[in-house]
Amino acid sequence: MENIHEYPFWEVSITDSFWDKWVEANLNALYYQWKQLENTRCIDNFRIVAGLKEGFREGWFFSDSDAYKWLDATARFYKVHPYSKLLELMNEFIHLIRQVQSEEGYINTYNQIFFPNKKWTNLWIGHELYCLGHLIEAIISVYRAFHDNSTLLMATKAADLVVRDFTDKDGSYVPGHQEIEIALIKLFEITQNTSYLKMAQQFLTRRGNVSGIFFKYLKQIASVRKKSKHVKKLKTQYFKDHPNYSKIQLPPRVQTHNPSFMTLRRLINTLSGKGHQHHDLLQNQLIPEGHSVRYTYTHIAMVHLHRLSANKPLLNASISSWDYMVRKRTFPTGGLGSLPMIEGFGRDYELNGEFAYCETCAGIGSLLWNWQLNLATKDPKYADFFEWQLYNAVLVGMGISGTTYLYRNPLMSKSVLKRESWFEVPCCPSNLSRTLASLGSNILFSDQQSVYINQYIGCSVDTPNAKFSMKSSLPFDGHIKISIKPKISQFVLNLRIPSWVSNPNIHINKEKLEIPLHYFNGQPTASGYSPYRSYYLPITHSWKSGDVVDIYLPMEIIILKYHKKVKNYSQCGTLTRGPLVYCLEDLDNPEINVFECVIDSSHGFHIEETMNEHPNIVLIKGMTTKGLEITAVPYYFWGNRGRSKMNTVLKFK
Repeated sequence: MENIHEYPFWEVSITDSFWDKWVEANLNALYYQWKQLENTRCIDNFRIVAGLKEGFREGWFFSDSDAYKWLDATARFYKVHPYSKLLELMNEFIHLIRQVQSEEGYINTYNQIFFPNKKWTNLWIGHELYCLGHLIEAIISVYRAFHDNSTLLMATKAADLVVRDFTDKDGSYVPGHQEIEIALIKLFEITQNTSYLKMAQQFLTRRGNVSGIFFKYLKQIASVRKKSKHVKKLKTQYFKDHPNYSKIQLPPRVQTHNPSFMTLRRLINTLSGKGHQHHDLLQNQLIPEGHSVRYTYTHIAMVHLHRLSANKPLLNASISSWDYMVRKRTFPTGGLGSLPMIEGFGRDYELNGEFAYCETCAGIGSLLWNWQLNLATKDPKYADFFEWQLYNAVLVGMGISGTTYLYRNPLMSKSVLKRESWFEVPCCPSNLSRTLASLGSNILFSDQQSVYINQYIGCSVDTPNAKFSMKSSLPFDGHIKISIKPKISQFVLNLRIPSWVSNPNIHINKEKLEIPLHYFNGQPTASGYSPYRSYYLPITHSWKSGDVVDIYLPMEIIILKYHKKVKNYSQCGTLTRGPLVYCLEDLDNPEINVFECVIDSSHGFHIEETMNEHPNIVLIKGMTTKGLEITAVPYYFWGNRGRSKMNTVLKFK
């Protein structure tokens, strides 16, 4: 495999006015998330197993993973921003994990409390391996922050247990929710223990190689229901025996709006194995189906495995599946998942904006998948999709304060959905935090001859080719400046030209660069957004210290048109500017119906660069066919001012 040089996030110092505000929000988020994990007794579950506290275990059987992801996020953040309070909280939780983990490496508070000495009884539903995967990822981040081998032992003990219990088993022995595969591959990269890589490969290559899947799912469902009934009975008795024990009310479930026959579609999806990507061998799965988070996590591991051990069938399947997804099953925001109850993909061109699930975690999973494909192929379309999803499908999941969240991200909301302080299943908040904390690792990569700039985020980084310092005014302005201090005089600087740019303007030391015409022959997509328009512009130059590359990416206001096959949206489109999708909120448009108004595109649009209480946000102004002014805000920003009606599926004339 070709040697690609990645730059870990702690080697890429982000100094960017837009992203600096998200660093502040993320710090608030980490403190806030710990408080919520305490309030919902997620952390107490560990104390109960450790014998440090009396009480009854609360939350879902997979809630351990939420705490692990918080630890993962906090360790990543601390690596760059070492706040002492974060260290105290991490040390407290790490000490708890040490006390709870068995000598053989097993840890799962649900089973340890309610079903001691039993493990792996419900692999497809029970999430034991999912939780262990997030534990391993968290400990890897802790190890990277502190280089403490005794802490890393917690991860290797868990991984060694998985290797002992699952090596050379049949296709029944795969996790229902993919994650352990990612963790094992990452742990191999640190330890070079090939048994971890082999185990990840086996989990991937035997998925779908199982007979009688319908009846096996029914059996597992029955088993899980029996266990849940047992736990409910224990809880009733516990509160009867402890009348003074304070009860808690978990946050509400995510509010959804479902299309017709959704219960039947969910049942078919689950019992066929598609809900867990278990219906066929992965190399044969060329159409994205089932749960969108599980799907993207699977492909992260597939491509990463290929990069380490040259598994071409898995890479080819992943490339084909990605292409199918982008062309036929992706929303204009880059959001994934048309169906709430399935929490995943619907049919081709099934992109109803009100039903849309578009879970924040699915956007995050797709980011990481894009990154792996970008590294494996050096194709800029994956970096382009990364950028689009980052600003729209992912960033929308966290409020600007860091203390409110969206779990699902529909493209229109009729005042049903609002940002919540927490969720019954809080998988997205900490997943967002760990993603933002390590964003620096996704800005660029290099090889011996070239440097590839993928994201225009202000930063400084030292590479074998040169020291780079980048200033960026994205996402609201397209001016970028890259200062270069070369270590070698000859290398190729590959600049990604985004899909939303038609006429970039680039100067080297104030001398304009002639940019050849770039022709696009790609097929239209369901959403109108097309990463295929992106390309790398290779700059070959004899570099000298002090060289400066000035880039201007014009911020055109573009209407993305839905494909004619998207039902009921033939006259609809999405308003965009640069890498941002825009939406209408009724708070800014009190005189119009944001769902029924028709925008007069012939009138044109203009921008307004000040927003009273949020001066750094650029607004788009336009007119309806009735002569009323409209105000559009970035989609990622919606819901930050309280409950509102919101729409991105706009009618144009």
